[in-house]
Amino acid sequence: MKSNNTCTDFINRHKPSLIETITKVLQEAEENEFLDMGKTGLKMIRSSATYGKLIRGLLVLLSAEMHGVSIGKEHYYIAAAMEITHTGFLIQDDMMDKDILRRGQASVYSQYIQKAEANTLLDPHHFGASMSMCVGDIALMIAYQVISTTVQDKVKAIEMIRHLSRESQHVISAQMTDVSYGQAFYNPTLEEIYTVYRYKTAHYTFSLPLILGGIFSDKYQISRLKQIGEELGIIFQMQDDDLGIFGDNEKTGKKSGSDIRENKKTVLRFYLYEHADLEEKSKLDQIFGNAELTSGDIQYVQHTLEKYGIRAKIQHEIQKRNVRIGELLTECQNDGLQTDILQEFITSISKRIR
Repeated sequence: MKSNNTCTDFINRHKPSLIETITKVLQEAEENEFLDMGKTGLKMIRSSATYGKLIRGLLVLLSAEMHGVSIGKEHYYIAAAMEITHTGFLIQDDMMDKDILRRGQASVYSQYIQKAEANTLLDPHHFGASMSMCVGDIALMIAYQVISTTVQDKVKAIEMIRHLSRESQHVISAQMTDVSYGQAFYNPTLEEIYTVYRYKTAHYTFSLPLILGGIFSDKYQISRLKQIGEELGIIFQMQDDDLGIFGDNEKTGKKSGSDIRENKKTVLRFYLYEHADLEEKSKLDQIFGNAELTSGDIQYVQHTLEKYGIRAKIQHEIQKRNVRIGELLTECQNDGLQTDILQEFITSISKRIR
């Protein structure tokens, strides 16, 4: 008989119920929302939240199962709260990056601009930015409401809210830093870049869901879960940086070159400037931050990264972090936790193409 204990089986078991729970939460919010503008925003959240890979929500469930917890209604609700939070941040992130696509479809920011243009409003782009900011805030407030009203053990609910609140503050602070770096001529150090990675992506995308799921058990260890999440998150961000330059538009669902256009201070960019000669740096200065970026510009960056073996260097760094994750998982196994599916999940993240 085929085992139902693989990562794919885990996703197939839980993803439909997670999507159903997200949909239910947001439909109920729409029914209780008395203003039409709010209802429109909630529909956009629902459309976006149920369309992606649901990594963060599934990690909540995986962590709970890993700790021996039998998955039930309240676990799906916390996983849904994590995904709704993520959707809110994505909506605001797209607005800040002026991204018109998200997961292969028009971003919420772009949709609001289109609505403004169709209704001949005075400033469509300002309208799009304002609405995106508000819709993102609605998503975060719904997540807090879900946790506070769903988790039966109120001590655990308070602990979850505390972790979500702290990591949300860190995400926002790191996003502010990231935007600031993109607007400035200042080139941050490698450690400063990794700090943004930790607080903008790693802790929130991986450590937080693992912790939220673990809280349902009395034997979870925050420090170890946080370390696993941090290493995995940095791997994820490095892969995201690579996809932002080398990725196929049709596979990633985003317009290529956005990190170059926004002058994002990534590890790839750091090593690129560290290796480039004066003539190349002059050319790169004209490319990074250029709103009128061409396909030729992107190809120049790709060629220069390959020329100096920077992609290979990043892959070596990813492998080192995978080894560290393996050590942490072994420690978890020694504590009696079931980590096979998480290990498979981590392997898939390290090889992702979108």
